[in-house]
Amino acid sequence: MKRFALALSLLLGPLAAAGSAQDPLFRNGFEWVTAPCASQDFGVRRDCGYTELLYRTCTPAAAVTVACSAICGLGSCTDDPVMFACAGHLNCFPHMAVASNDDSACGPNGCGSGGDCCPRVAFTCPASGEYTVVWGPYDSEDLATCNVASQ
Repeated sequence: MKRFALALSLLLGPLAAAGSAQDPLFRNGFEWVTAPCASQDFGVRRDCGYTELLYRTCTPAAAVTVACSAICGLGSCTDDPVMFACAGHLNCFPHMAVASNDDSACGPNGCGSGGDCCPRVAFTCPASGEYTVVWGPYDSEDLATCNVASQ
């Protein structure tokens, strides 16, 4: 087992340097935001229980809009997901976000009143030309889907 852990750490390099080399929820000593929450948590400011991290590229200084909202015309969702975006290609956390959103405000009514409960974020593409989008359900114990699209 030690030989496997050593081989894995050599293969992954700094990605497995801290935390546990066998634990896919740890990279660079930080737990990924996709790790389950220890207890039920809510909203876009939590640091656990998200469903997916997506790495994307853009033209530096260009306007970027990312959503999973059919009402907004970008992507689609079910239930009530939340989303945030960080500059760069990394495991990002809400406190690092350049933009975050719970409900897009597209359409005539608010979430829960027949309006859109799907997120949309807008930001300026960072100088690196890379960004990370993270999404998950509003309630860490619920299920939601978020078919992300960008422009």
